[in-house]
Amino acid sequence: MDERTPILVGVAQANQRDDAKDPLEPVDLMSARAREAALDAGCESLMTRADSIGILQGIWPYREPGLLLKERIGNTRARTRIRPIGGNEGQDLILESLADIQSGKSDVVLVTSAETMRTRRRDKQAGKETRYSGDIGDGNVDSLFFQGKPMLSAHEVASGMGLATVFYAMIENALRHERRQSFSQHQQEIATLWSSLSEVASRNPHAWVPEAKTPEAIGTHSADNRPITHPYPKWMTSNIDVDQSAALFLTSVGTARDLGISSDRWVFPWSGARTHDHWFPSERDRIHSSPAMRIGGQAALSAAGTNPEELSWIDLYSCFPAAVQVARSEIRLPLDRVPSITGGLTFFGGPFNSYTVHSVARMMELVRAEPDRVGFVSGVGGYFTKHSFGVYSGRPPEKPYRFESPQKEIDSLPRRKEAADFKGVAELEAYSIKYGSDGSPEYSVACALTPEGHRTWVRSEEPTMAETFEANDLCGAQARVSEGALLSIETN
Repeated sequence: MDERTPILVGVAQANQRDDAKDPLEPVDLMSARAREAALDAGCESLMTRADSIGILQGIWPYREPGLLLKERIGNTRARTRIRPIGGNEGQDLILESLADIQSGKSDVVLVTSAETMRTRRRDKQAGKETRYSGDIGDGNVDSLFFQGKPMLSAHEVASGMGLATVFYAMIENALRHERRQSFSQHQQEIATLWSSLSEVASRNPHAWVPEAKTPEAIGTHSADNRPITHPYPKWMTSNIDVDQSAALFLTSVGTARDLGISSDRWVFPWSGARTHDHWFPSERDRIHSSPAMRIGGQAALSAAGTNPEELSWIDLYSCFPAAVQVARSEIRLPLDRVPSITGGLTFFGGPFNSYTVHSVARMMELVRAEPDRVGFVSGVGGYFTKHSFGVYSGRPPEKPYRFESPQKEIDSLPRRKEAADFKGVAELEAYSIKYGSDGSPEYSVACALTPEGHRTWVRSEEPTMAETFEANDLCGAQARVSEGALLSIETN
């Protein structure tokens, strides 16, 4: 076996529950997980041997989280990098780091994350200021979403579709329409899917919500399951109200041997792929499909020399049911398999930017226990924008690890134009309703195609419009719109 063959060798993840007497801040949670991951590998010196440390940006105000973490673990040599916002970024960082190890650019890499949104919210409710060490900024959460390249156009932002709960609910209604299902039929289907994820969470010792829930409890509005967007109640949305942290150590076969790390700790990446769809949702040909999922997912499987039927474990990024359904369809994954090893972002937990660090960590635990099996992990960032795919096993790959990005093929696909100022009659593609905390509609939002095939986004604050959307399947209906305002809909 090539000495530069990249492997994962140490793993740790944990929840910080409400009964913690002195809740740790994120950098201390990352430090604790790094030490546990090194001990898991049987090699505490991994903390000081790491020449690269990757941290997932969280909802915390540290200016120099890498410097703080290096001080805590006693490492003065590692270069550090902070990954931006996106549910793909955790696994992308892992896959890139494995490629760096393979090429010799890195020798030992620590990937870690910690999110303490639950502590932050509890402190706010109690009138306390959450404690953070070191040089900190103003802690403005909104500013995190405006770092780097914008993921929405000004027209998209103005429509109100920028909330993830709104966007994915719109996709859900488009999927239901395409399948010619009634509201009740579709709600039962996605509630059953989400119930299967809760069953997985009930068997996962790391899950935040470890109780299995019935489809009825998930799909029916109740005091504990208020409507968030149409058709999603709370138990179909990502659960960010968690304190969760994780750490992984990556290295090469040669270094692992030199450090005396037992081979029963090794997990082999077989392949990885990174892709993105046309950047703004307005540009995409079909609003409820993802060519980047199809091309990237299949590229990862092909590079690994495997196919969906040979996978023992599948973990699809599961922020909302629509994300799982589109991934299953695009990658052609078996429909009779539960597409999660964690319980998903509702039941395992949705720690903001770092879920895939946990899903890869869980995959490591599973393939160590059954080394001959193969698993697949996906990540999604933004609005079906960024995608990450990885294949893992406890046995060495037949071909060297490959990390690919077949982006040119995706970039060559048709693009629609955005029609922000369109006035006239357009055909509705997808829609949703944003509900307030009391369960009443705040606004309705839809995307529509103009007679020229351009896409426009429209909204209405009229309660009667929300009632119309709740009672009717309006995908395909003709709507009168004016510069982002939804004026009326023709219903049969």
